[in-house]
Amino acid sequence: MGLVRMSIQGRPVEAPANCSILQAFLHAGETLIEGVGCMGQGVCGSCRVMVRRSGEQDVKTALACETLVEDGMQVARSCHLLRQRNSV
Repeated sequence: MGLVRMSIQGRPVEAPANCSILQAFLHAGETLIEGVGCMGQGVCGSCRVMVRRSGEQDVKTALACETLVEDGMQVARSCHLLRQRNSV
Protein backbone atom coordinates (compact mmCIF):
# COMPACT_ATOMS: atom_id res chain seq x y z
CA MET A 1 0.00 0.00 0.00
CA GLY A 2 1.09 3.56 -0.64
CA LEU A 3 1.21 6.65 1.49
CA VAL A 4 -1.78 8.70 2.57
CA ARG A 5 -1.53 12.50 2.67
CA MET A 6 -3.33 14.09 5.57
CA SER A 7 -2.87 16.87 8.12
CA ILE A 8 -2.40 16.76 11.87
CA GLN A 9 -2.86 20.10 13.63
CA GLY A 10 -2.58 21.77 10.21
CA ARG A 11 0.80 20.15 9.52
CA PRO A 12 1.02 18.04 6.34
CA VAL A 13 1.81 14.40 7.14
CA GLU A 14 2.34 11.33 5.00
CA ALA A 15 1.71 7.92 6.56
CA PRO A 16 1.25 4.34 5.36
CA ALA A 17 -2.32 3.78 4.16
CA ASN A 18 -2.96 0.88 6.51
CA CYS A 19 -2.04 2.61 9.78
CA SER A 20 -4.11 4.23 12.51
CA ILE A 21 -4.08 7.94 13.25
CA LEU A 22 -2.04 7.18 16.38
CA GLN A 23 0.55 5.33 14.28
CA ALA A 24 0.59 8.29 11.86
CA PHE A 25 1.43 10.61 14.81
CA LEU A 26 4.43 8.43 15.58
CA HIS A 27 5.36 8.10 11.90
CA ALA A 28 5.43 11.93 11.75
CA GLY A 29 8.03 11.99 14.53
CA GLU A 30 5.74 12.95 17.40
CA THR A 31 6.35 11.57 20.89
CA LEU A 32 3.58 10.23 23.09
CA ILE A 33 3.50 11.03 26.80
CA GLU A 34 4.74 7.99 28.69
CA GLY A 35 2.13 6.21 30.79
CA VAL A 36 -0.88 7.91 29.18
CA GLY A 37 -3.38 5.77 27.37
CA CYS A 38 -4.19 2.12 26.86
CA MET A 39 -1.60 1.63 24.11
CA GLY A 40 -4.09 0.99 21.30
CA GLN A 41 -6.69 -1.14 23.04
CA GLY A 42 -9.42 1.48 22.54
CA VAL A 43 -10.66 1.43 26.13
CA CYS A 44 -9.45 4.63 27.80
CA GLY A 45 -10.34 7.41 25.35
CA SER A 46 -7.17 9.44 25.96
CA CYS A 47 -6.38 9.44 22.24
CA ARG A 48 -9.70 11.01 21.23
CA VAL A 49 -9.20 13.39 18.32
CA MET A 50 -11.38 15.54 16.09
CA VAL A 51 -11.50 14.33 12.48
CA ARG A 52 -12.75 15.88 9.27
CA ARG A 53 -12.74 13.50 6.33
CA SER A 54 -12.05 14.73 2.81
CA GLY A 55 -15.17 16.08 1.15
CA GLU A 56 -17.15 16.29 4.40
CA GLN A 57 -18.21 19.39 6.32
CA ASP A 58 -18.79 17.66 9.65
CA VAL A 59 -16.11 17.27 12.27
CA LYS A 60 -16.45 14.09 14.34
CA THR A 61 -14.56 12.66 17.27
CA ALA A 62 -12.69 9.38 16.93
CA LEU A 63 -10.14 7.31 18.80
CA ALA A 64 -6.75 7.74 17.15
CA CYS A 65 -5.73 4.19 18.11
CA GLU A 66 -8.68 2.64 16.23
CA THR A 67 -9.27 4.97 13.25
CA LEU A 68 -7.41 4.28 10.02
CA VAL A 69 -5.92 7.22 8.15
CA GLU A 70 -7.54 8.41 4.93
CA ASP A 71 -6.25 10.59 2.15
CA GLY A 72 -7.18 14.23 2.76
CA MET A 73 -8.15 13.62 6.40
CA GLN A 74 -7.70 16.53 8.83
CA VAL A 75 -6.97 15.67 12.46
CA ALA A 76 -6.86 17.89 15.52
CA ARG A 77 -5.51 16.35 18.70
CA SER A 78 -6.13 16.95 22.37
CA CYS A 79 -3.40 18.71 24.33
CA HIS A 80 -2.75 15.75 26.62
CA LEU A 81 -2.08 13.24 23.82
CA LEU A 82 1.34 14.44 22.75
CA ARG A 83 4.25 15.86 24.69
CA GLN A 84 4.53 19.63 24.47
CA ARG A 85 7.53 20.53 22.33
CA ASN A 86 8.58 23.27 24.77
CA SER A 87 8.18 21.22 27.93
CA VAL A 88 11.07 20.78 30.34
